[in-house]
Amino acid sequence: MFNGQTGQHVGFVNQEGRILNSWIGAEALYNVENLRTGLKAWVSPPTLDPKNGVVGPTPFSDLDFYVRKFRPEEDRRWPHKAEHEMGFEIHENPDDGDIVFWSIGHLFHHFDPQNLEDSKEHWHEVGPEITVEILKAASVSPENRRCLNLRGHIHVKDFKAVGHDLWGHYEFDENLLVDPNSPHAEVQIRRGPTGDITADLLFRIDWRADQSVAVNFSAHLYDEQE
Repeated sequence: MFNGQTGQHVGFVNQEGRILNSWIGAEALYNVENLRTGLKAWVSPPTLDPKNGVVGPTPFSDLDFYVRKFRPEEDRRWPHKAEHEMGFEIHENPDDGDIVFWSIGHLFHHFDPQNLEDSKEHWHEVGPEITVEILKAASVSPENRRCLNLRGHIHVKDFKAVGHDLWGHYEFDENLLVDPNSPHAEVQIRRGPTGDITADLLFRIDWRADQSVAVNFSAHLYDEQE
């Protein structure tokens, strides 16, 4: 984290959780960086404008950012109740892996009584500015690339739907490619619904230093919204 006004480094985020811009001071600035490839993203929060309602945290939403490690099992429909906000239980060090950087877009309301026509759409979302620094990656020879073909069938059964069982039979055929410059790849395969049952398969492959790949997958069945 940096103070953009002074250009000073403030500290590292070494624990998943909530972030307040006020912890950093004026002109807060965030840096998300891949230390292996040098790829960087600079995240600048919106400039506060209390007159037009662009404010920091309020009792309605008491945080500005939230940092999470990427977990495939969390890449699904929003699991928390509205009153719980970011209700995750596990909080670990997010370094040395993919992360999810949540930005809380506080809303503002700007109504101009002198210009009713332009004020019809007067609710606006306020998000950060994101600047990405991309370094030129070294070329990768074909023998250092790994392609995984995922092909198969998914069979879903909804028991006694509207008086009788329903079957859904689905195919999938996907390719995932990784190399030293892009060491992670994943695909989510969603099939259905069959009745009110939906099936999700999430495949992830990771490049390893010995030029092999590690394959992980998870599967979920959703009954209506559960």
